[in-house]
Amino acid sequence: MARKPSQWPRKVPARNPVVTVYRLEIGGVARFQLRWREMGELHRQTTTDEAAAMDTAERIADRVQLGESSAMNLDAAAAAVYRHALEICGDVPLDVWCREYGEVRRRLGSTPPLHAVDDYVARHKGASIPLNDAINLFMSDLRKQGLSADYTRRSGERLEHVKSAFGVKSIADITEGDLRAYVEGQGGEPRTQKNVRDIIVTLWRWARREGYLPRDIQTEAERVAAPTIRRQSQIAIFTPDEMRALLTKCAVQIQPIIAICGFAGVRSDSLGEISRLRWENVRWGQSVIEVTESKTGARRIVPIQPNLLAWIERHRLATGLIWQGGRIDNAFRRGAAAAKVKWKHNALRHSFGSYRVAQTKNIAETSLEMGNSPEVVRKHYLEAVHEDQATAWFGIMPG
Repeated sequence: MARKPSQWPRKVPARNPVVTVYRLEIGGVARFQLRWREMGELHRQTTTDEAAAMDTAERIADRVQLGESSAMNLDAAAAAVYRHALEICGDVPLDVWCREYGEVRRRLGSTPPLHAVDDYVARHKGASIPLNDAINLFMSDLRKQGLSADYTRRSGERLEHVKSAFGVKSIADITEGDLRAYVEGQGGEPRTQKNVRDIIVTLWRWARREGYLPRDIQTEAERVAAPTIRRQSQIAIFTPDEMRALLTKCAVQIQPIIAICGFAGVRSDSLGEISRLRWENVRWGQSVIEVTESKTGARRIVPIQPNLLAWIERHRLATGLIWQGGRIDNAFRRGAAAAKVKWKHNALRHSFGSYRVAQTKNIAETSLEMGNSPEVVRKHYLEAVHEDQATAWFGIMPG
């Protein structure tokens, strides 16, 4: 910074001054006014800070001197453009503007800088909230929707881990990279990672709908690719002997859900159809079960096979949820352990599909009963078992 002279006004630079700094008294408050000519026009700028006034004077003097030396080689139109650029820059030197703008264009490539600015503004506007608060509000909303208790509980458990990972960070500040690293860090099977990713996406979409995230753009969670799940080429099913052992050796309260899943094809996952099925859905007089599909929310009608009726007949007067004993997957495993049968994921439903299409030889009928497309039935269940095995399956009776 230039050495301060003892009297006012002060000239910057001391020789061949370009900027003059005056000290003024206005209402008893000292103010410092800079005056200089640039491209033929007189300019003024006032501040209450003496040191800042002198620093600004030096920067302006450097800029004006540089501009005047360059203007010697500019025609009238170019000089006007140069003057306009200086006005836009304000107190920021023109060369600094140019360097920063050039770096922005280099990083953005073909993307117009204003598009990037609009995207940034869109992402950071709105009233975002801490992730902890978002999860609490989301879970409260989830409970009001009347979804299955298992789904709500499992969602809460997974989101508690998300809370622990990101603490009080605002939901708007959590990036795609943060979420991808979290999902991949869960380890385990791809299905587990996908389940974690799905509940995070659901939460982020809820936050967007509620106005805690920008409404018109894809959320950071949605940008995280879902893990690839490699499906087994052959489905796992139970043999008639294994099913008989499951039904006769398991606890009495587990019998109805094993029978309904195995002889009616109701989805047996802990977040699905069997969790919501009530005894009121069993229409005894019509010999059908009305099932609310877990994936689509639609309803389908499944006939009650004679052997299924025999297994659930004693519950004819029962009401309420068919299963009220906690986690269904744990109940199934306890039943399998008692029967000394290896538990196979989703095998009750796969068994029904395989034996039912072998029994009816009708893909369309089986697809309606299962709530699957005919293509799925043809691909996974057709010719999986022989007709005599189907007869044995649907011939499993109590005693």
